[in-house]
Amino acid sequence: ATMADLLADVTRQLAANHGDGGQSGAKNPFPPAMQGKYKRVKVVGRGSFGEAVLLRCMASGNHYVSKEVNLSSMQPKERQEAINEVRFLAQLDHPNIIKYHDSLHWKNILYIVMEYADAGDLWDLVQGRHRMGRRLEETEVLSFFCQICMALKYMHDKKMLHRDLKTGNVFLTSRGVAKLGDFGISTVMTSTIALAKTVCGTPQYFSPELCQGKPYNNKSDIWALGCILVEMLTGRLCFEGSNMHDLYHKIMKAELPTLPSCYSQELRALCQRIFCQQQAMRPTATALLRSYVLVAFLKDVQNNSKQLESPKPSPKKRASSPPPDPGAGPAPVHHAPRPQQPPKQHSVRAPQPRQDSFRRPVPVP
Repeated sequence: ATMADLLADVTRQLAANHGDGGQSGAKNPFPPAMQGKYKRVKVVGRGSFGEAVLLRCMASGNHYVSKEVNLSSMQPKERQEAINEVRFLAQLDHPNIIKYHDSLHWKNILYIVMEYADAGDLWDLVQGRHRMGRRLEETEVLSFFCQICMALKYMHDKKMLHRDLKTGNVFLTSRGVAKLGDFGISTVMTSTIALAKTVCGTPQYFSPELCQGKPYNNKSDIWALGCILVEMLTGRLCFEGSNMHDLYHKIMKAELPTLPSCYSQELRALCQRIFCQQQAMRPTATALLRSYVLVAFLKDVQNNSKQLESPKPSPKKRASSPPPDPGAGPAPVHHAPRPQQPPKQHSVRAPQPRQDSFRRPVPVP
């Protein structure tokens, strides 16, 4: 198990609520500096090196997640990953990325307080639908994919790699917002063509170059993004194997599962476009956002967003009519304008907590 195991636990199915005031079920001590600011609610995830605890801010009432990592039991590499998490989160400010809120190092435990996504993760949603024999609607797929693309573009523009993109690291809110999280093994690219020398991540989302032992770059993130898209369309992992050799063989051949015909041809074509074995030919996040199917969808989303954000005009008081002039003739008739129909909104159904029907893939130790 690695640091990524702990990070992937955050916002998964909630553990049983054990109350407050030391009865939250948390194993780590609660720092005095945090006791006046937050109240522990319950444990929402556990991993090899610590746990994730749901907090409630005493001042605002907002909920946050505290990742509490025991540094004393870590090797230097894992300890650096935990420190990287704080450094990366503090640099990122995007609506589709989990936001850093606070951090504290106390008694050899690192407390990382961050935004709480209240509706689980994309893995739970996809597997829950698949278990019930249902699929995500195309508008849901496009919505989540666009949001992940925009977050990834933001990271790549800042010369950052995620290196562990998967449905389990895409967290959801009850308002249908998707947020990338778990940056414990992320790296910063020193240039636009910089490569990360170490191989990290989850094997089912590996690109062909990673299977060959080549360095990780931004196009490896794009391949993993394609795996997420296939998973949303089919309800299953894009690449599966009985062992690591079998898995790598399927990835190298880039043989995708059959994509359901209920989705548009444009969306299925976009999916095929991502899985180019030559990484130089793979589209960037920017190029994906400029594709026809996403541009059309984004225009609808932006129009709907503006409609929702525009303030509603306050009702005007009806002016009293002056007394009629007997010599003025009949008063003109004013016809009220026909009300316009509001544009249709793409509804994204809020996910419900579910049991996984397939084993959640885990990162390479």
